[in-house]
Amino acid sequence: MHPNSKGIVLKYLKQFNIPIADLEIGTHQYDFKIDGKFFESFEGSEINKCHVILHLELLRQIEIIVLQFHLKGTVELICDRCLDPFDLPIDHTEIVELKFLSRGSKAKKEEEDYILPEQQEIDIRQYIYDFICLQIPFRRVHPEDKNGKSMCDEEVLRKIEELSIKKDTDPRWDQLKDLQNN
Repeated sequence: MHPNSKGIVLKYLKQFNIPIADLEIGTHQYDFKIDGKFFESFEGSEINKCHVILHLELLRQIEIIVLQFHLKGTVELICDRCLDPFDLPIDHTEIVELKFLSRGSKAKKEEEDYILPEQQEIDIRQYIYDFICLQIPFRRVHPEDKNGKSMCDEEVLRKIEELSIKKDTDPRWDQLKDLQNN
């Protein structure tokens, strides 16, 4: 990576740090464009291309901050069946509550997120990454068109069908299978 490009990436990622030190009580709105550059900062990320708009609504209260993430757009995936890329649509909302920890107190539950008294900002990158990744299905295949037909590469599907045609089996194995079924 070119030394100057690292600075550009860091500048890009800094936008995902929301300042909270002087944030007034009330609702605050933020909009972000999430693209492939965002996922470059996560080692081992399977996502290279995406076009997602994040609308973040932050509700600042005295003892808590509520973050409502609304993600809408597409993530490019590779089809498990035909190996061609396709766009997976995403439209997801998630809410995160962050409680202010008072000076000298300790977090009560590990599963809750806290804001430390000296904390000046909230880094929302991990939340965004997790929420997008959780929208990706385990089995990634092209969606079907409105007629219920697969949108996979037809030539690849034909080749898979040719290769999966049952070959003649050795009759001795068939006899063993018959014994297993009894």
